Amino acid sequence: MRFFPLIAACFISLLMSSPALALENVKIHLKWMHQFQSAGYIVALEKGYYKDAGFQVELIEGTSDKDPIQALVEGAVQYAVADTGVLLYKNEGFPVVVLANIFQHSAMELITPQAINKLAELRGQAVMISKIRIELIAMLKKAGIDYNNKEVIQQDTGSIDDLLSGKTSAWPSYISNEPFLLRKRAFAFHEFHPQDYGVDFYGDMLITTSSELDFHPDRVERVLQATLRGWNEALKHPDQAIDTILKKYNSQHKSREHLAFEARKISRLMHSDMVQIGYINPDRWQSIVRTYQTFGLLPKDFSLYGFLYHKKIVLQDVLETSAWKICVFFLILLVIFLTLHWIMQRSAILRSTGKLLKEIEERKYMEVKLIDAKQQAEQALTAKSEFLSVMSHELRTPLHGMIGLLDLMRSGIHPEQRQDFSLVQQSAQSLQALVNDILDLSKVEAGKLRLKNSPVHIKDCLIDVLRTFVVAVKHKDITLTAEMQAVPMVILGDEVRIRQVLVNLVGNAVKFTEKGGVHIHIKGLQKLDKTWLDIRVKDTGIGISKEDIDTIFEPFTQVSNLMQSQHSGTGLGTTIAKRLVQEMLGDIRIESKLGEGSTFNFRFPCSYDSDVISCSLDAANAGDVLIEARTNFEKSVQNHLQCCKVLLAEDDPISQRIALKRLKKSGVEADLAKDGREAWRLFQQQSYDLILLDLRMPGIDGLVLTKKIRQYEKEKNKPRTYIIGLSAHALEDVQQTCLDAGMDTFLSKPIEPQKMMQYIMGTLQKS
Repeated sequence: MRFFPLIAACFISLLMSSPALALENVKIHLKWMHQFQSAGYIVALEKGYYKDAGFQVELIEGTSDKDPIQALVEGAVQYAVADTGVLLYKNEGFPVVVLANIFQHSAMELITPQAINKLAELRGQAVMISKIRIELIAMLKKAGIDYNNKEVIQQDTGSIDDLLSGKTSAWPSYISNEPFLLRKRAFAFHEFHPQDYGVDFYGDMLITTSSELDFHPDRVERVLQATLRGWNEALKHPDQAIDTILKKYNSQHKSREHLAFEARKISRLMHSDMVQIGYINPDRWQSIVRTYQTFGLLPKDFSLYGFLYHKKIVLQDVLETSAWKICVFFLILLVIFLTLHWIMQRSAILRSTGKLLKEIEERKYMEVKLIDAKQQAEQALTAKSEFLSVMSHELRTPLHGMIGLLDLMRSGIHPEQRQDFSLVQQSAQSLQALVNDILDLSKVEAGKLRLKNSPVHIKDCLIDVLRTFVVAVKHKDITLTAEMQAVPMVILGDEVRIRQVLVNLVGNAVKFTEKGGVHIHIKGLQKLDKTWLDIRVKDTGIGISKEDIDTIFEPFTQVSNLMQSQHSGTGLGTTIAKRLVQEMLGDIRIESKLGEGSTFNFRFPCSYDSDVISCSLDAANAGDVLIEARTNFEKSVQNHLQCCKVLLAEDDPISQRIALKRLKKSGVEADLAKDGREAWRLFQQQSYDLILLDLRMPGIDGLVLTKKIRQYEKEKNKPRTYIIGLSAHALEDVQQTCLDAGMDTFLSKPIEPQKMMQYIMGTLQKS
């Protein structure tokens, strides 16, 4: 009799040892049609992660007439992808449960034409926003516009063409889609993100029903973990995910370029480097609920109870196995022995339960630490931006004085001092380039770089680059030539950034070439119904080894053979060039052979509406053109600026001296105000054609003074006086603040004297 429990246990074990169970059928309803927005689910399916978890998964695409949440609550699918609008279904009594927050931030934004610089300017304009886009409506309210009180013209239907044609002034955009399409159509626009206005909603999330969670908790957990595994793989290897979408799931016929743009934007929304994918913060959900309550969409007593998923600790439910039907006949015979066995194992179960509870507490502790780490990272990012702003001002102010004084001294130095003078100029220019490179790299990494889209004359841009290196190539006795082959005369793009990439690449080529020369080749290409600008910079310099090519685009990195040479540098030039080309939706490559030279090749798509041109250029001729242009410019300045009256408001003694001498040399009558109060007094007493206004001054700063001047002109019905802002601040938000205050343009120090006079002459000609 004592062997009966052992015999019974063996018998039950044999009954329960059945063949591997068939895969369970599971349906997941996506939020939209296949694209990188659903890459995690596609990768989990194609890599077999769902199959490994025991499922045969069907991914159902979403469309404008298919509501994933409705399909879920009706029982057509077990899982769906939705946004924070799922709160409204919860309020109506539908048993929905959020399993994971895939996107940590909403992908919705508002796009306006470039002429609209602030949301407040939309008051009275046509705006296309659905009433369920609470994050956009809340953003408008933060900007002072009450959407529900019809302070804007509400457009209920339409298409993105309404924005292009001017029928509407604002369009709700998905951050990874419409900006790409608008750039391709050469449309200049502004993007307004709710997060920038303190409205931070979650984006896409995986949801299910409470009944699915109650009856199949293990299935819920396995589907969730397989999905998160798919997203981790998609973010780790985005190119492979894009290959899969293009091959089997490209129902929208998107290009690789478009999908790559989506991948970059979605990666930023997920913040997987800072927050675990799927992480749920109840406090943040409560904040979202309060926003819905503000607009009367949720009651004041709305509760999140049962809405957010918490993994349940359950024992395996043997009732789900087919073997139970056979074992039930032996239950009565075994109940006594199972009871005895339970008594014997009770202490072991208690110990295991205690250990499990301890692990749960440790996990909660780790979640708190993760939140603290995220907050510290956000604080560090804020501190970094503030540090860059301060250091930009503190470094650029003395640089402005150095460069300006050197320009004034240029014509009066003794021939024996010219070599020393040239070295000082080179040092100042190198320091200026270093400061600019560091600031540009920081903007790109923070995602704050905004490319302009305006007409660019490629030949003029190329001549400017050649002029930059006239002295350098003459000193080293090497050649610098360029060739244009079937290149559009005018394209749409960001001229400053195109020139910056060229200067960085040509500068490196000239620096590391001791004999032979550097050649620039530019040609237009037609590829996939698009026009591409293909630019190659080839040199006969020292070259780069195969081992070092992979590190050439890393910041602050110089490869071994370059470090052993007599040339200095920070290693930022190629890094910034690559980041800028990527922002222009292009790519950059390098071919090099040690001891023979290197070729940098970058290309980017562009739009144009002009004839093409082919020609050859030489830096030697560009130098002659530079000297002639400078002479003609000096004469033109003196002819146009005589009898003009300018007010200079500047508190820095060195900047005062430079500006006054340059203005008087050009025939301009200039008055000096050493602080904001003196400038305000002089403005009220006299009439000026132009005001040069420093941003930071004692008494009244430049922003406050500009607002006072504009208010005074309005009250007295006086003509508008052109104001050019001057500051060592180089960050775009500072520049935009100055323009919003009423300045007509803004120049960042250090300013080349000739460039400043060009701005002054152009401004006075407009007035």
